Amino acid sequence: MSSAKSLKTQNPIRIILFHEYVDTDVARKIRTSCSRPDFAVSLGEDFSAEGKLSELKTVDVAAALFTSTPTIALSEVLQQVGAARALEKPILLLVSRRDILNLFSFALKPKATLVFDVGDLETREGAERFAATFENAIRDLLTTSARANASSVGAFSR
Repeated sequence: MSSAKSLKTQNPIRIILFHEYVDTDVARKIRTSCSRPDFAVSLGEDFSAEGKLSELKTVDVAAALFTSTPTIALSEVLQQVGAARALEKPILLLVSRRDILNLFSFALKPKATLVFDVGDLETREGAERFAATFENAIRDLLTTSARANASSVGAFSR
């Protein structure tokens, strides 16, 4: 009984999804597909520049979406990924093509990547499959980050 109650009262996992303007429709579909009582997905576009940093400080995971390469070199999203890294937030990179990963420097590569087909978001079944994969990726990332934090705390406390 108490474990069921704790699940009901537990705060949702909070995720902010950063994206380029060209990816706005895809980002909104991701938010719609993946938002649930236990997963709160907000978009970077929902906040002012100052609001993005404030929100980034409070979320559990930062996600960055790239579906095309032309603007990646000058991307504001890369700045937001850098801010998330500075705040030691777990980062999930969502890309529509594996070759986009080659454009990231080793220092900025996130610990988790989800390569997906944008077309999956067009159908209910595809969106549900994407949402399940997204949820698993987020939970795995949080578990991995928690383990890494626990081991680094142990290393400093010796």
